[in-house]
Amino acid sequence: MKSPQKLEYVASSLPVRVLRKIRRVAAQLFYKTPLAIPPRFRGVSFCFDDFPQTALRGAEILESCGARGIFYTCFSLLGKESVSGKIAELPDVLALAQRGHEIGCHTYDHIDCSMTPALAVRDSCQTNRKMAAHNGLALKHFAYPQGEMAPAVKRVLRQDYQSARSVLRGINREAGDAHCLKAVPLYGATQGPVQDIIHDVAQKGGWLILYTHDVSDTPSAYGTTPEMLHSAVKLCNDLNIPVLTIGEGLHRLKTQC
Repeated sequence: MKSPQKLEYVASSLPVRVLRKIRRVAAQLFYKTPLAIPPRFRGVSFCFDDFPQTALRGAEILESCGARGIFYTCFSLLGKESVSGKIAELPDVLALAQRGHEIGCHTYDHIDCSMTPALAVRDSCQTNRKMAAHNGLALKHFAYPQGEMAPAVKRVLRQDYQSARSVLRGINREAGDAHCLKAVPLYGATQGPVQDIIHDVAQKGGWLILYTHDVSDTPSAYGTTPEMLHSAVKLCNDLNIPVLTIGEGLHRLKTQC
């Protein structure tokens, strides 16, 4: 399987964008994995997608507050350049796992899961899991690259992963879907709106999943600053909202609710 030399986000034509949207909507409707989220449940998770080396600073911020996150990894991209900075190296990934962070799957080569045949997506994910297993890691949770998904892909991936995270904006509440988890970007916004959403979880309950890429004083368009990340984690602690990895969130929902 040929891997990309550099991770870049390329603009698509209008017909492709329309088709992707149709498939995203369809994926929300079919092949659901019911996930009951009662009003009393409160939790926030922090995710780092195809994470560059600067995201390691994010791990340190979480650890300083007694928390852990999940780092979604494409093993073919390790050490390569991206629009968010140089991607982390294998030793970085292993160190994160040793420190209690979860390592998630993001396909092997960051493919478009809405425009790629489902079995080809599954093959890419299997390759990624084999690379992880060779290094003593088990990838139990998935995130759709750039949030692109399709019903057939969702159907095959739910056989291999306990969860799959989308980029559909929102807080997971009431009748959720473990293979189409909603999320909110921790970038492209000021500190205020993110804190408002965390306060909303404290007041009304729910599972908030925040995602970003790099963590830098001068972040990319897809990253956040250390200050914003630390403020979000600290606010969760101040409001007594548990900061959970994706695996921990699912476990609590299945065993305690």
